[in-house]
Amino acid sequence: MKRKKKYNIRSEINITPLTDVSLMLLSIFMLTTPLLVQSGLNIELPKVKSAQQNLKESFAEVIIDKEGNITIDNQTVSPDVLKSVLKTKLDKNENLSVIIKADKNVKYEYIMKVIDFSKQAGIKKIALGVETEI
Repeated sequence: MKRKKKYNIRSEINITPLTDVSLMLLSIFMLTTPLLVQSGLNIELPKVKSAQQNLKESFAEVIIDKEGNITIDNQTVSPDVLKSVLKTKLDKNENLSVIIKADKNVKYEYIMKVIDFSKQAGIKKIALGVETEI
């Protein structure tokens, strides 16, 4: 007479697939969150139908709000200080370009001042930040 094999029944839950999915979702959120989060300033960019995106080079983001306050690297600065900050950044990186993100209701004079100070600092590439319409 043959003996029957006894099979041990496991009553454990396999959490490996759950862990894999959780880590994948975590990595996706970690990668996409910095792209979605902009600065804490509340500015409304002008909208255009076609805008060129070229973020291959490093850039300095200068933000001008409705009142004309200038912010770079999350610090509000005066126009004179902006010039020295841009010079320091340019010394660290020769290919630095400036992206000016101004509220659509800001005076044209403020934008021109930032462009002028950027050129005085030695910046050769200056772009205006806009929102694309869908």
